[in-house]
Amino acid sequence: MQEQVRTIDIILNILEIMRDKVPRSIKFPFLSRLELWFYQSFRQSTFLFNGRQYYYFYHVYNQTWRNERAMEIPIIWHAIQDHLKSYPNAKILEVGNVMAHYFPHYVLEYQKKSSWDIVDKYERPREYNVKIINEDIVQFNPNKKYSFIFSISTLEHIGFQEHLYGGEPIFEPDKILKAFDNMVNLLDEHGTMIVTVPIGENPYLDKMLAGSRLKFTETYAMMKIGRNQWQSVSFEEAINTKKKNTKIVIIGILRKKRQRR
Repeated sequence: MQEQVRTIDIILNILEIMRDKVPRSIKFPFLSRLELWFYQSFRQSTFLFNGRQYYYFYHVYNQTWRNERAMEIPIIWHAIQDHLKSYPNAKILEVGNVMAHYFPHYVLEYQKKSSWDIVDKYERPREYNVKIINEDIVQFNPNKKYSFIFSISTLEHIGFQEHLYGGEPIFEPDKILKAFDNMVNLLDEHGTMIVTVPIGENPYLDKMLAGSRLKFTETYAMMKIGRNQWQSVSFEEAINTKKKNTKIVIIGILRKKRQRR
């Protein structure tokens, strides 16, 4: 078994080298799909988060087998489905357009039958005419509340790296707090919010997390181990880790119904 794992790792290393050397026209989609097939067929297929087993999410878009999307997408997807079991046709708000890249038909159909608003200041609709609201989440003020709000690796860019997505090169670290407060305000009285953010991308956000300035009711952490495999670690270990080049993602959850207790 160990020999098989080493052989697969060698093959994947060769594919990575080829990806860096060959022209883009050949790289996509051939090498990406070949690499995707190897991950789907031979790599570890599941991980544990908060006592629950999830399947890694492998997709050609953004090559999720290479990054945290492999772990973030299934956690958020199941959180949405669990919420819908209790609140069918719940009003959903997504901050930062992510899910439509992977589940465009589902998002579009949900937008037709209920409310799945996507607020993304810079991204334009590309997938199957999914509707995107090009507003700043800090100023976003619809005439409704949401039962479920989520954001996947987006808050770390607010007020810090917006120029990378077509915005002005602004520097406003506390804008994250304004965005977070507005998201909480947009939750209805029984609402749930779940947010994922990477550690190490925005030093100001890291300090906010360490100082508990983002008032989640539950906070978890996932650490990358090996070749894009993930394991749960304590929030304290995640915040205080001194390991270089260690990829860590924080998963924060806020449940309004629990706050009232």
